Parts: sequence; C-alpha cells; structure tokens
Amino acid sequence: MAFAAGIVLDKSIQLPLILLLGLAVGVLAFCWCVLFAWRSGLLYMTTCLAAAFLAGAFYHHVSFYSRPADHIVNLSTGDKRLMRLRGIIMDMPTERWMVPSPLPWLQLKTRGVNNIRFPLKVEEMEGKTGWHKVGGVVLVNIYGMESPQYRYGQRVEVLGSVFVPYGPTNPGQFDYRRYLQRRKPSIRVLMTVENAGNVGVIEEGCGNVFFRGVYGLKERFAGVIRSSALPGSATTLAGLILGSREEIPREVIQDFIRTGTLHFLAISGLHVGILVLSIYSLLLFLRVPKRVVVLLIIVLVSVYALLTGLRPPVLRATLMVVFVFGAYLVRRQWDFASGIAAAVLVMLIWNPFDLFNVGFQLSVAGVLGIVYLSPRIESLVWGDSLLVERLQSEDERPQLYHKLWPYLRMWICISLGAWIATSPLILYYFHRIVPLGAALSVIIFPLIWIITVCGFIILPVGLISPLLATPFTYVAQAADMVTKAIISAASSIPGCSFYSPAPSWPWLVVLYALAVLFMLRGAVGLRLGYVVGICLIVGNVYLYGHIIGGVLCKEDGALWLTGLDVRHGSCTLIQFPDGKNMLYDAGKRGRSDVGERVVAPFLWHMGIRTLDAVVISHGDADHYNGLPSLIERFRVRKVLVSEQLFHSTDAGGLLEFLTGKGVPIEVIEKGTELEGLGGATVRVLNPPPRVTGRLSSNDASCVLMIECGGRGILLCGDIERHGIEALLDSGYDLTADVVQAPHHGNRISNVADLYTAVRPQYILVSAGSTKDLSAQRPEGSLVLQTHEMGALFLKVEKRGIKAWTYNGGRIVGD
Repeated sequence: MAFAAGIVLDKSIQLPLILLLGLAVGVLAFCWCVLFAWRSGLLYMTTCLAAAFLAGAFYHHVSFYSRPADHIVNLSTGDKRLMRLRGIIMDMPTERWMVPSPLPWLQLKTRGVNNIRFPLKVEEMEGKTGWHKVGGVVLVNIYGMESPQYRYGQRVEVLGSVFVPYGPTNPGQFDYRRYLQRRKPSIRVLMTVENAGNVGVIEEGCGNVFFRGVYGLKERFAGVIRSSALPGSATTLAGLILGSREEIPREVIQDFIRTGTLHFLAISGLHVGILVLSIYSLLLFLRVPKRVVVLLIIVLVSVYALLTGLRPPVLRATLMVVFVFGAYLVRRQWDFASGIAAAVLVMLIWNPFDLFNVGFQLSVAGVLGIVYLSPRIESLVWGDSLLVERLQSEDERPQLYHKLWPYLRMWICISLGAWIATSPLILYYFHRIVPLGAALSVIIFPLIWIITVCGFIILPVGLISPLLATPFTYVAQAADMVTKAIISAASSIPGCSFYSPAPSWPWLVVLYALAVLFMLRGAVGLRLGYVVGICLIVGNVYLYGHIIGGVLCKEDGALWLTGLDVRHGSCTLIQFPDGKNMLYDAGKRGRSDVGERVVAPFLWHMGIRTLDAVVISHGDADHYNGLPSLIERFRVRKVLVSEQLFHSTDAGGLLEFLTGKGVPIEVIEKGTELEGLGGATVRVLNPPPRVTGRLSSNDASCVLMIECGGRGILLCGDIERHGIEALLDSGYDLTADVVQAPHHGNRISNVADLYTAVRPQYILVSAGSTKDLSAQRPEGSLVLQTHEMGALFLKVEKRGIKAWTYNGGRIVGD
C-alpha cells in the first residue's frame, strides 16, 4: 500500500527528482539508525513504510518523466511530420477493421479500413546528413493491407507521418496519450503509414531469442485454431485462449458489454484459474506425485502468461499461482492477503503505471471480492445449511447433493462477491450498471469452462494432428454457440443494463474505504451500529451535497454555454438558469463515434442524465452522427429539426432511428419560439417556412438566437452566403455577445457583414484545423477555437460573460 501510495503522490504532484532522491536516502538512513540504535518496532515499521512510500514515488518519477536526449519524442510534435525510421518490431502485429458505426445508414459514404499496428523500437532516423541514432518506441499504424505480413523480431524501415498524440480536450474524455504512455513499453509517439509499400523488411531474427520462440509458438497455436474451428468460433477461441480479440465481431462484443460479461472474453485471471484447476485435478486423478504436479503447473502457467503477452490480469494470477505453489514446495505457510500484496508489488515494480490501469484495478478488486466477500455471502445466505452439513455424516447426505450443490453454491457466492467488488469501478469507468451480470456469470461460467478447457486441449493436440483435435473442436463450437445465444437473448431484455453518471474518484475511494471498514470492524474494535452510522452520515453528505449543489446552480441565474472540441464538427451544450439542458448538434467528420467518445463522457462528467431538447441544425452527418449513441445512453425528451431534414437522403436513417426509439420529433422554422426551456428566450431565425430553391442544405440550417439576462447568443449552423443574406434581410435584431462562426469558420464572402450586424464579443469556431479569421472578425471581438483551446465554457449573466478553456484556463473576467 505504501509503495502504491507513493506512485499516486508522484502522479498527482510530480515532485522534483532531487527532492525525492534526498528524502528516500534520508529515510533509509534513519530506518537503519532505528534498527540498530533504538530498536523500536513501531518506529521501525513507520520508517519502513515511509521508505516504501518514497521508493514508489521515486520509481514512478524515473519511469514516467525521465527519458534520454535522443528519444524520438524530443523530435516530434503534435503536428504530423514525415520521417523514415529503422527499428525492430517488439510485439506480434495485430489486425483490425475500423468500422465507423454499427448503424448502416451512418456508413453510406464511409467504408471500413483495414489497420495493422505494432510497436517499433526505434534505432535510427534518416536526416539530411544520413542516418542518426535515436531511441524510444513508436506505435506504427499501417492502412490498406489485406493481412499481416510482419512479425516479432523483424528489423524494418518505415516511412510515415510521426506525431505525438494529443491529450483529452474535453472534460471526461478518455486520455489516449496517457494510456499509451503507461503501457509496457511506454509509447510516446504514433506513426501513420498510408500503404504497405512504405514498409520494408531489412533483417529477420532480431530481438530477444526467447520471445521469438514464444511468439512463434503463439502464431502456430493461432493457426491451429483457425484451421480446426469454424470462423465464428475460431475468433472466440482465439480470444479466450490467446487473448486475440481483434477479430471477434463487434455485435458479439457489444452483447457481452451490455450483459456485464465482457470479462469472459477478456483474457484474465479467470482463465488462469480454469487452467490450474483443470490440470491439477487431472494430474492428481492420474496419481502423479503432488510435487511434480506443482512444478508442472508453475511452468505451464508461466508459459501461458508469456503467450498472452504478460497482460496485467494474467500476470497477477500467474504470480499468485507461483507464490501459492512455491510456498508448498518450500513448505511455508500461505495466506491470500500476503499473496495478493506480493503479486501487486511485483506487478508495480514491473510497470508502476498499471496502478492506473482499469484492467489492473478490476482484477485486484475482483480477487479481493472473491477472497473476502464470497465466504461472508455464503455464511449470510446459507449459514444454517452450512452448520447442518458440518454435523451430517457422509452417509446422511444425498450423493448428488453432496457432489454438486456445494460447488454450485460456492460459484454463486464467488460471482456475487466479484460482481459487488467490481461494480463501483465499472460504474466509474464505464457509467454502466448491470443488474443481470452476476446471474448471467453463474449461467455461462460452465460453458466458458468447457470452451476454455477444450481450447487448451486443441492447441497441443492440433499441432500433432488436426484430426485428433476434431472432437474437442466440436464440443467447443457447440458450447460457444450456446453461450452466444444466451448472451444475445439476455442483451435484448429491457433493463439488462443501463447508463448512469458516476461519482467522482474521491467518493469512490470513500466507498471502498467504508467497505473495508465494514469487513474489518471486528479487528479494529468497532461495533456494527457505529459502522452503519458512519455509512449513513457519508451517504447523507453525498446525497444532500448533490441536491444543494444543484439548487445553488439554479439560483445562480446564469446561463452556461459549452462548445465541445469535436474537431471538424459541431456540438454545443446550453444549460439554462432553471436547470434545463439543450444540445445544439452532435456530430463530427471521421470514423470515430463522437457521441460515445466525447459527448457522453462530458455529459456524465457534468452529472447530466436528461437532455430536454436536441436541435439538429441540418442534414450533414458531421452535425448529427453522434446522436444515436446519446439516445442509447440518455433520456432525450425531444429532437428539433427543420423541414429540410425530411427531404435529406443521408439523414433519413436518423429520423427512422429516432422514430423506432420513440423519441418525439418536432419541426421548427423561422419565427418559432422554443418552449419548456425556462429562464431564457430561444427563437428560431432560420430557415423560412418555405425553403426556396437557392437555399442549400447548409443555408437551410436552423439558426437560434438565445437571450438571457440581456445577453445574446447566436448559433448559426452551416449557413453560407445565401443563408447569411436571408438572416440579414429577416428584420430581426441580430445583436449578440456570442456568435458561433458559420460553417466552421470557412471563408464566406459576406460573413463580415454578419459580424458587423451582430457585433459579438466572442466568436466560437469548431473546426478540424486552425483558421485565420482576422480579416473577417470585427475589431474588439475575440476568436475562440476549440481546435487550439479545447472545450470552451462561457458563463453568461446580466453583469457580463466569463470565458474559460479546457486547455488554458480562464481567458477574461468581467
């Protein structure tokens, strides 16, 4: 715990390296003085914990912040730069099809793209004077290949665009840059390669000899699975046994996610446990000496961990197996607490960044739930039955009951314990509550066991003879089809899972601290009533804190406008003084789902569950393609569109989708005033009731004027020359303090006339690249671009407007 706390401290504060080193040396010296001079057990233990704490902080600092001068990241920026690099492939390349959306109507103009990626340990970079030595690891992405042509240990020469991945630019957004930096090995730079012709193999057989053999064996095992099983089952077997989930169909993964059973597809400690128990039971049944069984298990589990790439859950389970069976070999007493702590310590020494990995946290929490919660659940629910069983003799128990029921009861308790322990983390990271997760785990676990055991048998037997592996393949395929049928049926049940905002991480820590206090109340001498009282006090603070905070926000009387950074696209949230929320557009250009990856995390971060209105400005996909994901995750009271959207071929699928989901659709036009959004006036200035022939889809965008406290906000959508002319000729007072730049800030011949009429204080631009608006904006206006500044936050009130940016803080005050 002390070592992990030091890692958290350095991650949060980033203390100077010299200070950490000095403190660590000083504490260690003091520790030795205590040991040999005072011999005080309590003081010695305190100094040891302090030394471990500082060691964790120092180790994390050196691992994360220290890098050599010739590291490739020192030669890269956020902008793409063409480079030619030479290096060695450090892992098995993976292949995936990047599909933009599961909804067919969102794929009309976009095809799936084949992507092959691998980490490259860089050795040289070509410069003007020849090749120069560089270091570091680059994640190479090659597009357009039909199948992987590369493998571990090849020295390759690659030509592509090198850049540093940008961090999150919106609240709640996943930090992909930090995720790559925390991998083992740490990745700081990406490279995009347009086609396979820009990659050439220079030399074979480089890299570590041992790992070449391991990865070669994994490739042969993958070939055995592909040749033995049907394609649909082969992908599942590869995912369960070798951790290769890239080829599993998206809809299958989504079904497992919705039912809370994705951990069965993710290679984890569960599969290590199945392997250990199966081998242990079989070898003991064959009367193999126990010490030989123990040695074989340690060897096989270690090889399996290598085959799966030393993934954190597998590594943790493997270390526990080694510690447990190693203790037996040396005839030492064993306890789970020491084993878990030792495994976690070794993993953090291997990679200190795993402490912040969701897989690592779920793995540890699941094990703790199994070890400490499941016996308590069994005792609480079946306490009387357990007592009767202990008093019964073997002859008094029914044979079938005696053999099956205790194991079924144990697995039910294990499933419940793991589900309870991991549910807060799943809610925090994925904003999902899965009530059926524990029950489904109990149902499909025997099927997963059959698939996994058969898969372990298929691998070695298939290498010898594919014919001998056929019976096991048929059994595995049958179990796989039954499992998918159960999961598919369960995922269609209403309420099998639902989304919800999550508590902040301090409250998450408090929740787990209360759980630990509840379980250890006897050891610390606390009565049950006191613990319950503490839990009630904390619960009331959390509940009423949110209620009071919401009331204070409503009494503030301000309107909040947030322009999210979606690159080339549009998404603006308006929060009215009375607490109502309106979303103006939700889309972006590109393959990624902006609703799932940007807008939904932001809304959860803000604690928003309901959108009172969503306005779709017009029928371009970069203004609405994130809406389907929001419909799945939030309550949307109504969607407001123009008449033109009903005549749009591309947007027809959106309207059908909304109708199928039962979301009310209302048509708005010039002169409409939006009701039900109290505290402000919202008027529609465009399009006119009858769209003339000269108005294109862009010019027919819904333009809104929002007035609150004497301040105005003008949202323009994608209007261009004719739309601006219609707006200027409408007779409306267009004066506003904030204006959203028409058509993402593109050059429009008469946009300067619009700005002259509006006289804005702020011009908001949502685009995929920096645009120079100096020639268009009026004097005194400030241009705010989400591409440069990240999300934009404006607090609009009667006495003035305050503006903040996510990547820069406050811009101006009153």
